[in-house]
Amino acid sequence: MANTPTESGQTLQQLAEEKFKDGRPANPETLSPPQIKQLFHELQLHQIELERQNDELRRTQQELVASRALYFDLYELAPVGYLTLSKQGLIQEANLTASAMLGLIKLHLLNKPITQFIFSEDQDVYFLQRKKLLEAKVVQNWEMRMVRDDGSPLWAYIQATPAHNGEFWITLTDITERKQVQKKLHCYELLANHSRDIVLFLNREDGRILEANTAAIKTYGYEYDELLRFTIDDLRIAESAHIVAAQISEADTNGILFETIHCRKDKSTFPVEVSSQGTTINGTRTLISIIRDITERKQVGEALRQSEERYRTLFNSLIEGFCIIEVLFDAYNSPLDYCFLEINHAFEEQTGLLNVQGKLMRELAPENENYWYDVYGKVALSGESSHFVHEAKALGRWYEVSAYRLGGTESRKVAILFNDISEIKRAEGKLKKAHDELEQRVAERTGELSATVLNLQSEIIEREKAENSLLRLNRLYAVLSKTNQAIVRTMDRENLFIDFCRIATESGGFRLAWVGLVDPESCNLNIAAAQGAIGYLDDIKISVNKEAEGIGPTGMSIREGTYYICNDFLGSPITRPWHERGRVHGIHASASIALKQEGSVIGALTLYAAKKDFFDQQQVELLKQMGADISFALDNIVRESRRKEAERALLEETAERLRTAEVLREKEQMLLQQSRQAAMGEMINNIAHQWRQPLNSLGLTVQQLLLINDPEEITMEFLGDCVNSSMELIQHMSKTINDFRDYFKPDKEKTNFSVCEAVANTLSLLDGSLQNSKIRIEIVANDKPVINGYQNEFAQVLINILNNARDALIDGEIADPRVTITLSNENGSAVVTIADNAGGIPEEIMTKIFDPYFTTKGPQAGTGIGLFMSKSIVEKNMGGRLTVRNCADGAEFRVEVDNGIHA
Repeated sequence: MANTPTESGQTLQQLAEEKFKDGRPANPETLSPPQIKQLFHELQLHQIELERQNDELRRTQQELVASRALYFDLYELAPVGYLTLSKQGLIQEANLTASAMLGLIKLHLLNKPITQFIFSEDQDVYFLQRKKLLEAKVVQNWEMRMVRDDGSPLWAYIQATPAHNGEFWITLTDITERKQVQKKLHCYELLANHSRDIVLFLNREDGRILEANTAAIKTYGYEYDELLRFTIDDLRIAESAHIVAAQISEADTNGILFETIHCRKDKSTFPVEVSSQGTTINGTRTLISIIRDITERKQVGEALRQSEERYRTLFNSLIEGFCIIEVLFDAYNSPLDYCFLEINHAFEEQTGLLNVQGKLMRELAPENENYWYDVYGKVALSGESSHFVHEAKALGRWYEVSAYRLGGTESRKVAILFNDISEIKRAEGKLKKAHDELEQRVAERTGELSATVLNLQSEIIEREKAENSLLRLNRLYAVLSKTNQAIVRTMDRENLFIDFCRIATESGGFRLAWVGLVDPESCNLNIAAAQGAIGYLDDIKISVNKEAEGIGPTGMSIREGTYYICNDFLGSPITRPWHERGRVHGIHASASIALKQEGSVIGALTLYAAKKDFFDQQQVELLKQMGADISFALDNIVRESRRKEAERALLEETAERLRTAEVLREKEQMLLQQSRQAAMGEMINNIAHQWRQPLNSLGLTVQQLLLINDPEEITMEFLGDCVNSSMELIQHMSKTINDFRDYFKPDKEKTNFSVCEAVANTLSLLDGSLQNSKIRIEIVANDKPVINGYQNEFAQVLINILNNARDALIDGEIADPRVTITLSNENGSAVVTIADNAGGIPEEIMTKIFDPYFTTKGPQAGTGIGLFMSKSIVEKNMGGRLTVRNCADGAEFRVEVDNGIHA
């Protein structure tokens, strides 16, 4: 461990005291003045060295504090847990994240075995991975289950890294939630792929198929990739678009169950039952549809329906009486009674018993003979059919009966076919009485038949009304559908009104349809569109005020902002001003719906029908929906108009901004040239500094030739050395000219260039002025960054910053002026920092130094555009960032530009 500054000072003091004791201290009185002066000089040097060491210690201490803060951020607050384990698996160190993950504070976690927190069934996994780690000495990764201190489980992703002395480091990442999601996803995949039903995931907006299970591929005959290119419309037979859209909307909102027809790849069709429900998956509104092939069910249903129809036809067409009974027995299988389950129309005629279904025979005929219970009980128990003729005294009739059991051995149901043969059995003497009774029965039946005819006529009338209402309702549905299509297709209000009126008359069968818009000045309605019996509207006046022309359906609907129905147009007092017009044009009912635009009523759509009482409640609801749809369309048109206007304004604004940007670019180029010209005088001084020393050396070389008097000293070797030395000086001066000339060449396009080379070239331009000012340049190259940009412009940025640093060091009269240039790569960017020890920039002007024409040097010493142009070059021309901050003993400029390697 390094000694602290205090410890170092005490050690030095002890060493000095020991050396002082061992040596022979000189008596100051015996020292001569030169010795005293030499001793004082050495003491001053020692004091300076101690001050330098003290500064170095202070800087080291600051770096240590910063390093500790960085360690806390990177280690303790890391998003993953870090553990240091001994060779025996004991926890030696842990960060805060690991402590929170395992449920123990850091103090209680230390020296505990890691196996204490590993799920019992995963212990073998841990020991196997640890063995691999210790043997192979390479990083091991695995997943295992762990247990928190409170017993709750978690899944962890482990990354183990070998360390020294058998220790190893472990990184813990909590993947519990991911494992739970994977488990659920696996279950859902198994459920979908093993389901016999088709499962489709559909995009809510366009019906595109997002996912399909195995049953879908097998049923439709398409490959998986083919299905994902389809929409649900491609799998359905041709249907109206609004039906599919309505079903998708209903499925998304409330869920839906319906039947339809789907198509296979071979063009064959089959009926399906669809259950669809909306949900949101990964931010996309999605419909999950479960589709079942109901071909077999349909076939079975049809067969059952046909069988039932044949059975019912036979059942109801029999002239004999027919019934199905269930025989009731006691504990000893003795028949007690029987219940009527089903009878045909002839039953009542054959027995005279009414409303018998569900009733017991003893309840209907208490005096019925036991013979009937016994014979039916025997058929029910034995399953043997029976045919007999017997008198039913309780009913006063004779019957020819055939009875047989229905169902298996456990069934107690008996089917009975019988015929009343009482007239055959009665004696001839009773023939007349039977005839009279028959006549009476015929009369009764005739009366019943007459009543039945009247009832049928009444039912036919009601049915015709219902059919007419249904026809009108279907037409109105068609109007609503085509109106919605027109809303989607048309974005012009006038054409939209024309389409509404045309659809209402052509598809809805209305006599007249027209749209009236309110004139704000006169409060009367102006006709915007009309179709049908438009002669009704000739010279018509309809007002929205409460006056004679404003109390009609149209005026009332506009004033109230809703709708108004008049089902007796020619008889209602509110339509009196228009009775004659209505009679001429065959108008007997009207409906008016208020039209709204952005919440305000602007007019009304009025429909006229040729029949009285034309509009019922269902049609009123459809008309209300139509009014809402039309108002929505009007709002949409206004919004679309505003959007287009905003787009036009945005395009104009964008064009203006582009023009302004071009002007600013030209001004920036002009400022850049001015900045270069302003720096040209300083560059000439730099050239003078660069040439002065070589010229002096060259002059000395030439003069040396004249000073040699002895011809023997002028040898070829001597002349060669003089010539070589002179040529090196001349080449150095030529290179200086080339460097300055290249600096003033404008860059045509961006290129990749080395930052180290650009810094070296820039320093060669400023070498003279920096050396004259005795400014020490330190370059720290952590990397070899490359920039994609303009090299000369980048060099000008460095020159501006270095010149400002030079001026600040000279003005501040810094004893040891120093500039440190650091080169590195950080997060894909090339970074250059230029720091000086001139004392920093005052806080009150820190935010202004990049402003144009701002300078602290006075009007004769600076233009104030150097740093402004530097910021423009870096941030606008090269897409980087130029910032400044005060550091320990000066200012630090930081240039960040995208690394040219990734450009």
